[in-house]
Amino acid sequence: MLRAVVSDNEKTSIQSNLSNNHALITADWAQKVLPQAAVEGQSGYFAKSGMSVHITHVYAKLNDADYHHSFLHVFQSSKQLSADVSAILRHVLSILDVMGITNVYLRSDNAGCYKSSDLIGDLYNISNSSPRIERYIYSESQAGKGPCDRTASHMKRKINEYTESKRNVRDAKEVIEALTLNEPIK
Repeated sequence: MLRAVVSDNEKTSIQSNLSNNHALITADWAQKVLPQAAVEGQSGYFAKSGMSVHITHVYAKLNDADYHHSFLHVFQSSKQLSADVSAILRHVLSILDVMGITNVYLRSDNAGCYKSSDLIGDLYNISNSSPRIERYIYSESQAGKGPCDRTASHMKRKINEYTESKRNVRDAKEVIEALTLNEPIK
């Protein structure tokens, strides 16, 4: 409990002292999304393998204004390795670079894919380009990833609404379709 409080205080300190063009990135793997058919019997529910979704939440300060943005990376099949996390972070950082972010703080839980020597070594190479990685901090496994958890909740709600409107979510492409559909679902 004490470590969770210390970790949360560190996050709060970073957010309150964030300079212009700096960002705090929180990364987490969401619970796997199970394929869903619009109409499905109980026997069809069991023994499914889920699709992995990585959530990267960005809290940034640009022109003295605070911004929140979440990136979702959907994988049909992923073992959630450090190589996956490295590729995701490279993608997110490239977008933040275009947006004018110059420095970032990374935050994740202490899962193996985030603390591996492969990822830490790759972060050193990534940090040599813009935006620069200032610090990498860890949160407790069950605490500190609230922004990612909220994004996962919204994602699951949209997927459920999508399947309730007699549509299927059987693969990563259909997950993206469910999340990006802009029409009201009845």
